[in-house]
Amino acid sequence: MTILRHSILAAMCVLICLCSKAFSQPASPGPTPKPAGEIDNKPITLTLDVTKPGRTFAGIGGNFRLQNPTSDPPVIEYNLENLRVAWGRVAMPWNVWQPDENTDPIEAAKAGQINQNVRQSMEMAQKLAQRKIPFIISIWAPPSWALQGGSPGGRSGGGGGENQPPQPTQRFWNLKQLGSTPAGSFYLPVTCDGSAVACVAFGDIANGVYAVHLVNNGAARPATLTGLPANLRELRVYVTDSQRGMKEGDRIPATSGTTQFTLDTASYTTLIGGQ
Repeated sequence: MTILRHSILAAMCVLICLCSKAFSQPASPGPTPKPAGEIDNKPITLTLDVTKPGRTFAGIGGNFRLQNPTSDPPVIEYNLENLRVAWGRVAMPWNVWQPDENTDPIEAAKAGQINQNVRQSMEMAQKLAQRKIPFIISIWAPPSWALQGGSPGGRSGGGGGENQPPQPTQRFWNLKQLGSTPAGSFYLPVTCDGSAVACVAFGDIANGVYAVHLVNNGAARPATLTGLPANLRELRVYVTDSQRGMKEGDRIPATSGTTQFTLDTASYTTLIGGQ
């Protein structure tokens, strides 16, 4: 499910020259380049419709597949402790669980002959179950005898340096901010009259809690959100960008179902009201 869209605004300065001129003649200073065009910082209006709830938003999920036995466990633990994980997926290393079609892996496991990768993967599943996180078990690497020719298609590796504590990236904060959507919320229609801004909204109507997520792919601009419940008085504001990770700002007031605020340049902003 792709909720967030991040435009990578590439500003590339390309110098093309003939090799003979580049080495035989000194470069002469040319005119100073100046930016052209107008900055799109026009105000936008967002319209929310709380009368047409759609499907339920359960939350975010992820793959809890152990590929690097050193760096993966602390990263997984950090995510489980700091994200509201609604779903999970773990790996069953079938290629080392039953490398030979004619052997019984269950009997081997009962005899204490169980591969360490299999053990760690099943312990990962146990950890999710203990946290009451629903999960599925998938196979990334089947044994060679189970393929129609070729070799198992597993992949190895993992990010992060050894003996280094996990450092949350902007992607982590994007997911955490999205995961702040109240559990059990329903999708709510929301429209925006600005092409540089993507938006999505959810609402826990029974408890009067609403969340609006906005990705501004352009310059900073004023924004007006209409269609909020009339009894909503204020909203919390969270922003993630290249410098901030789900940073909470000043709360913004709402009057008669309308609120006004500023979307920062190239930012992901979430408004939550009713908490």
